[in-house]
Amino acid sequence: MKVIIRLIQLGLALKVAFIGFATWGYLTKNPIFEGVSWAEAKETSKKAETASSQNLLDIDSLDVNQKVKLLLKARLREVKKKEQALKQEERDLKLLKTEIEKRISELKALQASLSGPMARTAKLTQERFSHLVGVYSSMEPQRAALLLEKMDENTVVRLFSSMKSKKVAKILSFMDPDKAARISGKLSKPGTM
Repeated sequence: MKVIIRLIQLGLALKVAFIGFATWGYLTKNPIFEGVSWAEAKETSKKAETASSQNLLDIDSLDVNQKVKLLLKARLREVKKKEQALKQEERDLKLLKTEIEKRISELKALQASLSGPMARTAKLTQERFSHLVGVYSSMEPQRAALLLEKMDENTVVRLFSSMKSKKVAKILSFMDPDKAARISGKLSKPGTM
């Protein structure tokens, strides 16, 4: 964006320099502009433009004034073309920026709409799990052991991680020794508590 602004400023500076140069030459009676009225300058400019558009212009046949004017006009056309291209590019960039900002706001809205239900689901899952921990903690150790032996070991490990150690020890004492050993091994690993 800074590059575009700099190029526009350069184009404007070149315009000002051209106008200043032309005014200075005319007002100071510079030899380049000597003896040329504005009407003659316009007519010469039109002739040069017509000839250049037809590619019939012979630069050597023009006097110094006409050459300078022709070169300045050509440069001015180039600057105007570049300025138009920069303006178009700036418009394109603004459109692209608007589109990106719109897309970002859509994605934020989608994220907000999804985060609410996901948070509620996570909270509900945690509440149910806490309730389950409470249920197994309040059961007799023998009864809890019978039920927990039929459950997935990872779920049992999660439950035991949330229960008091004394209660877990009593339940493990009533479980199948092999399964109790596997669960104890998983409980001792880091990251399971």
